[in-house]
Amino acid sequence: MQLNNMMRRQARSFCLTIAPIIAAALLSACNQQAEDTESAQKKKRPPHPVIVQTVAAEPVAIDYSRTGTVTLRNKARIHAQEEGRVTHFPWFEGDRVKQGITLLRLDDTLLKAELKKAQADANQAMLDLKRINNLISKKVASREQLTSSRTRLSITQAEVEILKARLAWMDIKAPFDGVVSTRLVEAEDFVSKKTHLLTLIDPASLYVEANFSELLLGQVRQGTAVKVRIDAAGNKTFPAIIRRIHPVLDPATRQAVVEIDFKQAIPRIHAGQFARVHFSSVAEPRIMLPFNAVQQGRNNQFVYVLQDDKAKKVDVTSGIKKGDRIEIIEGLTPGQQVITQGFLGLSDGKKVVVKTNS
Repeated sequence: MQLNNMMRRQARSFCLTIAPIIAAALLSACNQQAEDTESAQKKKRPPHPVIVQTVAAEPVAIDYSRTGTVTLRNKARIHAQEEGRVTHFPWFEGDRVKQGITLLRLDDTLLKAELKKAQADANQAMLDLKRINNLISKKVASREQLTSSRTRLSITQAEVEILKARLAWMDIKAPFDGVVSTRLVEAEDFVSKKTHLLTLIDPASLYVEANFSELLLGQVRQGTAVKVRIDAAGNKTFPAIIRRIHPVLDPATRQAVVEIDFKQAIPRIHAGQFARVHFSSVAEPRIMLPFNAVQQGRNNQFVYVLQDDKAKKVDVTSGIKKGDRIEIIEGLTPGQQVITQGFLGLSDGKKVVVKTNS
């Protein structure tokens, strides 16, 4: 009886020992079978289809747009050079005037009287000089008297010329064809010297003044063709040309003033209006890729290139964007093939096959 119990205990102990070993062996066999099945499936799986583009540098011009302001080149601030009462001033803001027409006249009664007196003195000095010359010929007058008479004649004639000039200043004329933009005095007002009377502008001298950054200045020069759009004039653009680039940059903004002339007169635009300047840079060789070919990682940008029938991840640095393409500054060299389509499921080192873009 005791022998039977012992044999049963030994059998139970053997079963408890061998069971885990058998289970482990079965699990290992199952895992090996699964790995073999997965490996076989990988061998049967076809390469990942992609579309590629060969890297090449091509001449590309970059389009730029800058804002500016319509400005007047010819603007005259008319000041009084003599004092007096305003006797004639028929022009108001917005009135067009022709070059040479009288804009404003001051009372010149006193100056005319002074001119008559100066002319009389000059005539008398001329008569005195003739008399002295006759006396000199008779050896009655001295050379000192002759010199003094000549000097007095010169002085009186100079006074006549000064008064004529002052009288001309009383009749203020338009220096060019233009429009009165500011009227600051009224008829019958008394004005003193240096008083600002009115401002005259030349609408035909309108141009655009814009600020260009120091980096952008290398893309333009005097004579560069541009297009200008005035927001108030609609979507139409006007041909223009860069006339002048100021040589000194603002140290605070690192920008320089650029003056842009219209190629033809533009109707219905005014000084102070908002303008947009559009132009293209000089075409330079650049590596351009479709925008979606450049992937964004956590801290960098990268592309997939084709290498030994596999996708290889390459870090790149991008530049400007133009339309649906982007410039690659660093990371690629001409001749490489960059994957541009087929990114779903693509990973570094994955085997790929190139298909045509149909």
